[in-house]
Amino acid sequence: PPTTRGASLTGGAEAGCDVGLPLSVAGVGASWDVMNAAQTRVAAGQTVLGPAVIDRRMTPGSRIGAVGALTGRAGFDLGPFLLFARGGFALAPQTSRYTFAETNSLTGTTSWALNSRQWRVGYVLGVGVEMQVASFVVKLEYDHYGFGVCNCAMDGVYKTPLTSAVPARVTMGDKLSLGALRGGLAYKF
Repeated sequence: PPTTRGASLTGGAEAGCDVGLPLSVAGVGASWDVMNAAQTRVAAGQTVLGPAVIDRRMTPGSRIGAVGALTGRAGFDLGPFLLFARGGFALAPQTSRYTFAETNSLTGTTSWALNSRQWRVGYVLGVGVEMQVASFVVKLEYDHYGFGVCNCAMDGVYKTPLTSAVPARVTMGDKLSLGALRGGLAYKF
């Protein structure tokens, strides 16, 4: 079963410009949030074939340390509150690790240890509410980031009982999406 590091505190910066229209607002913005979103899956099994016992353990994992977005937004002005939706382009640096070990009690261990780093490109869709207090704006927002499937090249080593570390490159599919609940305090110029 996957082990996901769920809630983690994030921090970041956001800048944007809104235009007030009758009972509505439209605008553009950019944000960069530093986070620690990680997911690891572990699959293990054992097979007994006569005198041989074969143990297998596979662990793929991914980590996103930050996510950036360029978005447009539209909202309804409800007096002291602004209900809004936003959508646009998202970008995130991802690190991935894949390990696999198969240990045969008669012949030894075969293993893979692969790593990759890549920039993921996708979209962000969000909804939120803002309230203006003097020159400040208090905001609560939920964003969904979708980065689709990447056939990512992973580099590392392959070892068998008969060989030492052999350089390896493998392409693996990786689907990535994440959700973020953001709160903030902004100064309105």
